[in-house]
Order: sequence, then C-alpha cells, then structure tokens
Amino acid sequence: MKTRVAEVREITADRKPLCVLRNGTPIYHSSIGEYLRSFSGLGASHEDATRYLQDLEFRREFIERVLRKFYLLPDFMISYP
Repeated sequence: MKTRVAEVREITADRKPLCVLRNGTPIYHSSIGEYLRSFSGLGASHEDATRYLQDLEFRREFIERVLRKFYLLPDFMISYP
C-alpha cells in the first residue's frame, strides 16, 4: 500500500503522468488543466474540478485529506512500524 500511496503522490505532484498516450505523449494533471483553461463559461459546478487540475497546492491538500481518511478506516490499511 505504501508503494501505491507514494505513486499517487508522485502523480498528484505532476512528477509522474496520469497516463501516456499511444504516441508517447505523457498526460499530467496540469496538461488537462491547461486544456480546460481554453474553455470559457465553465460553470460553478465545475469549479472544484478545474481548480483540482490547475492548482498544485489545492491538489496536494485534497489528496492528503483523502489519504488520511483511508488510514482512519478500520482494517483497511495496516500500519507497520
């Protein structure tokens, strides 16, 4: 699980791509965020999603909150010393 959590943090920080297209183009959170900036008129309902993709610090805080919740679930994750 520690490996997966570390991988999620790498992807969240844009140090590792979300995916790689067939032509070898890496796609990062910020890549999608830049694409969304080209759209005008995205409503308030899309505000958090676009902020997540465009704002690195917001994304890191969000992911850390999600990960903390996983640690609180009984028997979901076993903490080893």
